[in-house]
Amino acid sequence: MFCCASAAPAKWPTAVRLFSSSTLLHPPRGWTLSSNGGALIRRRKLASFAACVQELNRIAALAEKANHHPDLSIKNWNELSIALTTHEKGNSLSAKDMALANAINELIDET
Repeated sequence: MFCCASAAPAKWPTAVRLFSSSTLLHPPRGWTLSSNGGALIRRRKLASFAACVQELNRIAALAEKANHHPDLSIKNWNELSIALTTHEKGNSLSAKDMALANAINELIDET
C-alpha cells in the first residue's frame, strides 16, 4: 500500500498528486518520479538479456490482467525500464499507477 504524507519531501521535483485527490503520496519502494512528476519510473539491472525478457513478460502479463499498461523497455542488454502513467488522465498519476507499482514490487520480490 502507498503511504500518505502532508507534504512532499524537498528532493521531489514535483509533488505526486492523484488526479482525483489533493493527497500527496510517496512513490512505492524502488520507484522514482519522472522529471515532470507525471510518471512513476523503476529501473532494474538484471543478470542477462534473457532475465530482462522474462521479467518484462511477467510484468506484461500482470499489466494485462490489470488492464493498465506501462511503458516497458530494455536498454543495453540487461537494464529493464518500467514507466507507469495514466494516459487517459493526461499522462498523470492515478491510483491505478500506484496499485500496479505495488503489484510489480510484489512480483519482483517473489524472484
